Amino acid sequence: MISSPCSRQPSYPSSVSHIKIEGATESSLQPAFSSRGHSYLFTMPSTPLLPDIVQADTTPVTHVRVVVHTLGAAGPNTSDNHWSIYLLHSDRVSSTRINMRAEFEDPSGKLDWTKHAYTQTTSAIRHWDFPVAAGITVLYFARLIYSRRRDRYEMSGGGSGCRWWV
Repeated sequence: MISSPCSRQPSYPSSVSHIKIEGATESSLQPAFSSRGHSYLFTMPSTPLLPDIVQADTTPVTHVRVVVHTLGAAGPNTSDNHWSIYLLHSDRVSSTRINMRAEFEDPSGKLDWTKHAYTQTTSAIRHWDFPVAAGITVLYFARLIYSRRRDRYEMSGGGSGCRWWV
């Protein structure tokens, strides 16, 4: 299957043998990939959220984090990337990801919402944080996106466009 930059999940370098996630226990982690029975990277599980759930989510948000993720090498001196938004929660240890993606050769964007037990993804190569006013919750962002019909984004024919959407 051929994939586009906005349809692939972040990949991790094979040289990574482990990472430390503060506050995580081994039982709360899941292997991201393994080879010959050895796990090389752990990631915290995420929870997919439906549109009606996020539009009622009263979790307080302190910052909007715009993230550019690596997707691995695209050429000898370049890499594919993907852009997404994380709403950082007031507990300072969790977030809600807003992710626009597409399937290869289908320009219809797919808006995904996921809740995470971390604030910084291991695939981030750069991020920018923007503080939000006190009292803003996840539902504010969800209702704004749906009321402005930003969930109906059309990507390019090759599946690119996530950076423009962000």
